[in-house]
Formats: sequence, C-alpha cells, structure tokens
Amino acid sequence: MLYAAGLCSPPSSRCCPEDAGEYRLVARSVLGEASTFGTLLVNFEVEEQEAVFSSLFPPTWVKEGQELRLSCSFSGPLSPSQTPPAWFRDGVELCPSGRVEVQSCGASSLLSVRAVRKEHEGVYTLRLIGRHGAREHSAYVYVQG
Repeated sequence: MLYAAGLCSPPSSRCCPEDAGEYRLVARSVLGEASTFGTLLVNFEVEEQEAVFSSLFPPTWVKEGQELRLSCSFSGPLSPSQTPPAWFRDGVELCPSGRVEVQSCGASSLLSVRAVRKEHEGVYTLRLIGRHGAREHSAYVYVQG
C-alpha cells in the first residue's frame, strides 16, 4: 500500500478480475491499532476483437462470358460493431442483381459476377468497417475478349 496525503491506495490502479474480493487494512502506530474492511469490485470488459482479412483475392484474369468469382476470408466472424462486407468495382458499390451475387456469412465473403463483359474489368475492393475504421483489400480484374 502507498500512503500519501492521509490516503492509502494500492500500488497499482490496474486491476484484473482475480483482484476482486474483500480486503482488510490494518494501521498500527505507537498509539494502537485500527482496522477496516473493504470490498473491491472489478468491472472488466474484454475488448471486442474485430475480424481482419486472413486470405485475400489476387489480381485475376477471366475470359469474357465466363463467371468471375472473388473470395476473401476473415480471422473470425464479424464482431457486432462491424458492418457487413461491401464489394466495390472502381469505387462504386456492387449491389446484387441478375448478374451480381454477394454471399457473406461467418468468416468469409464471396462475389460472383455471371457472364462477365469487358466493362466488368477494373479494381475490385472488399471493405470491412468497424469501430477502429475501415479495412480494405483491392486487386485488379482483367477481362480478356
């Protein structure tokens, strides 16, 4: 215990759950002895771990008319503070349609584009947004005519 300005305090202000409990403080002097009891409660929150990219899609070549499939996996399921993964081509978000399909579940996301045409060529990006900002991975997709 540290004693300063008439107050006793523990040597560290960092507590862990194992420190919780009942404590007894005894003060002795030439005049006698005094003791008191106190209960230490520790509120402990584990910082939520946000998912990060664990496998990335590379630059890809696909022939016109074929299906493009890009996939990425994460270090674990997305945390509650993370938004669902979003796919982009040249900075424009891709929305599911008759040609575009996005499947995101658990610790992975898959983008499928059916019957690829030359205008589908460009930089494809997968974005995860969480409490600590955005994480992105991008790669170029080449369409051969």
